[in-house]
Amino acid sequence: MLRKIFVNCIIAFILFPILIFIRDLLVPSVEWNNSIAIPKFLSFLYDTGYPYISIAFLLIILLPFQLIKNYFNKKGKHLSLLNRVGIFSVLFILMIFILWGRDVVSVVLFYYLLISVVIATLLYFFVDRYEERKFQID
Repeated sequence: MLRKIFVNCIIAFILFPILIFIRDLLVPSVEWNNSIAIPKFLSFLYDTGYPYISIAFLLIILLPFQLIKNYFNKKGKHLSLLNRVGIFSVLFILMIFILWGRDVVSVVLFYYLLISVVIATLLYFFVDRYEERKFQID
């Protein structure tokens, strides 16, 4: 249980803001001057409302994703990595469409899909495999 909480918090408060920052560097509509990356990242965190967006990501995406996985584990059906990535991608893309609507460009949508694959894979390797081994031992 502690492992799930710790990994989800690391992903929500550290990895997710970094991935969104990288997205903003890659999107040509955002202009950045040639300054040091850390002040850019800190100003990005301030501009996006850092702790609030991470808390929203934790509550709106990671919590339902974990509840869905727990539901299938209690039924005795273990989801494959592909199923987990699909479920997480659908949750993540739905959140993006709810928040930004039709303003999402297909290139940015592809990047969000890539982010969801990375995060779901990390959750699988750091939390789910450990949890599945624990269920098999018990």
